[in-house]
Amino acid sequence: MKVPNFIKPLDIDKERKAIISEFKTKSGKLDYIPLIGDDYMTLIDIFLFKLNNFIELTNVKISQNYLLFSKGEYLDELVKLIGIKRNEEIKPIAKVEIKVNSSTFLSKDTKFTDTKGHFAYLLKDTFINDTSVVQIEAADYFKEPYETTTLEIPNIYISEINIKEPFSGFKARESDDELRERFLLALHRFSTAGSEKAYLFHVLSVEGINKANVYQVSAGVVQVVYLSKFEPQIAKEKIKEALKDKIPLTDDVRIKEANKINLDLVIEIAPRENFIFNEILANADTRLKEFFSTLKIEQTPHISQIIEVAFDENTASVEVKTPMPRADRDSIIVLNSLQINKANNA
Repeated sequence: MKVPNFIKPLDIDKERKAIISEFKTKSGKLDYIPLIGDDYMTLIDIFLFKLNNFIELTNVKISQNYLLFSKGEYLDELVKLIGIKRNEEIKPIAKVEIKVNSSTFLSKDTKFTDTKGHFAYLLKDTFINDTSVVQIEAADYFKEPYETTTLEIPNIYISEINIKEPFSGFKARESDDELRERFLLALHRFSTAGSEKAYLFHVLSVEGINKANVYQVSAGVVQVVYLSKFEPQIAKEKIKEALKDKIPLTDDVRIKEANKINLDLVIEIAPRENFIFNEILANADTRLKEFFSTLKIEQTPHISQIIEVAFDENTASVEVKTPMPRADRDSIIVLNSLQINKANNA
């Protein structure tokens, strides 16, 4: 349990000794010798168990009032004090073209499938005379461009369904760390010069904008660089709307999508024991992909960071075989592929 340093847990041994000492004095049994399992000790242990649980719960509740230690629903309530709400998950949306041989109606939440266990739902009621392009929302995050072009409940009037635009626009539910960071950014307010952190706060508050960077090009000229799974035009309009009436009138704001630097990473791992290599590989693969997903625009990880992420107690050594590209303020390093090989000498 992570709590501030000034919050201390119950010292059970110290309290037990204090209770026994007090018991001897008040009961007059000064020669009492505590024995494991006797009635007095059983009652004392039950009391200490209950007291410890109460103090632990109290400590947790106290710690939740501090930004660094708050999490989950407690953090939601804390940031609500300055009008911030956690960004919920945005599911991917695709466009499908539906052709019919006779006019038909499809209600909102009509279920589409690829017949392989992946589903999507119609976003709004639709009446189709001939051909119509509609939006469907994935049931969860699709990493692959699944073809959800089959109605789960067949409609005899529909002759053809085709994907017009693949699924895009996914954003995971805002994590506690991301929400804390946005809370801190919210404490900044626009000055005449236009605070960069104030820009970041408003841009990152836009649903569907995953990452952003803001810098001053020249006096009064601000560049916003973003990463999103929305189409560029949609993302730019969303950012403009978020900044509308909130930025200094003297600022010239420019918005552009971040350049993606695709990295095909190759590393070699020497296991301490050969039989456990598959487990090492799976763990390193998960950790590395998670690490690269947290990189910010302009951030270039050091080789030592990658080694540290891939390394665990079952690993003898890690060697990075791929040179690390350098990201600038307009670009972000994206893990395009990951290859983990077993070292030849292992």
